[in-house]
Amino acid sequence: MPEFALHRLIQECAEWRQAPVDGFAAHPAESLDGTLNYMVWNCTVPGEEGTEWQYARYNLQLTFDTHYPASMPQVRFELPIFHPNVNSGRYLALPKFDPDIASPSISIRNILWGVQCQMDMPDVADESNEVAHHMLCCNPDNYYINVRQQSLRMAEQCPSLQKLKDEEIDEEDEDEDEE
Repeated sequence: MPEFALHRLIQECAEWRQAPVDGFAAHPAESLDGTLNYMVWNCTVPGEEGTEWQYARYNLQLTFDTHYPASMPQVRFELPIFHPNVNSGRYLALPKFDPDIASPSISIRNILWGVQCQMDMPDVADESNEVAHHMLCCNPDNYYINVRQQSLRMAEQCPSLQKLKDEEIDEEDEDEDEE
C-alpha cells in the first residue's frame, strides 16, 4: 500500500480526535487481530436539521483505496436507504469529481458533510435506485413522505433522536390546537 494514503488517514484520525464534529462519528475499523485498519472507517452521519432526514443517524462505512486522497472512498450504508443515489447494495454514488482539482481538499470530515448534504439534495443525474429516482422526479411529495417515515423509523432506534422527534410532534400538536 502506498505510504501516502496510510499516513494521510492516520493524520486525519488524529485531527478528528482533536476536533470531532458535533453529531458525526468517524473512526478506523478494528481488524480481527485488534489493530486499527485505517483504510476502512466506521462512521455516523446525522440527518441535516431542517430537512426530512433530520431525525435519523446513518451508520456507514468508508473504504479507501491506496490512491486516497486522489480518489474517493466507497460509501456503504449499514442499512438499506431509500434514496435515488443509494443502490441495492447500499452503496452511495458520490458525485463525479476531478482528482486534479479536488484531492487537496478531500478529507473524511468533508466527505461526511458531503454525504449529509447529498442525502437532502440527491444528484438527479444518478439513478442508482430507479424507484426512488422516479418518485423524486415524478412525485416529490410522496418521495419526501417516504424519506420522513424512514427518518422517523431510524430515530426510534436511537433514544436521543426519539426525544427530539417527540418534542417536535408535541410542538406540531400545539400548533394544530391553536388553529
